[in-house]
Amino acid sequence: MTTTKPIEMFVRLVVPDNIALTAKHTLLKMGFKLADLKRADYYKFEVELNKDNNINKNNTAKNSIQEQLSKVDILANANKHKVSFEKERQGTKILVTELDATGQGLLHTLRERLGLTQVHSVLQGTLWAFTGCSEEDTVKMTKELLINEHYQEFRVLQ
Repeated sequence: MTTTKPIEMFVRLVVPDNIALTAKHTLLKMGFKLADLKRADYYKFEVELNKDNNINKNNTAKNSIQEQLSKVDILANANKHKVSFEKERQGTKILVTELDATGQGLLHTLRERLGLTQVHSVLQGTLWAFTGCSEEDTVKMTKELLINEHYQEFRVLQ
């Protein structure tokens, strides 16, 4: 018997992120107060795991899939990215996604070309992590600079 579980993957640059730095300095020039702004590529996969009474086998399967996903070069380049499966605890996180994003192209590539048939769905977006400001200010900054409401949407992640 099998069950599906969500796996969140965060891909950050190892070198300084010029996009995040530019956005931070622009927000500061716009009069907003914030201590830092970080950006990561965000992926949420629904993966099929073998359901077993032994939780260690289930975790081993999840870790194996995480290892496979972290090595997929279309998601992360080992020379310039750091992959994590844990959300940073500090700050307010805003996930920006496209309105009509289905993830079907990436899902097809993962399943058909790369053989990751245990992946059933993909959500991708950009995760912005704000520190040193309130959630209300974070939402204002996102609306004023980080999204285009004609084709993007955002939500606060806990």
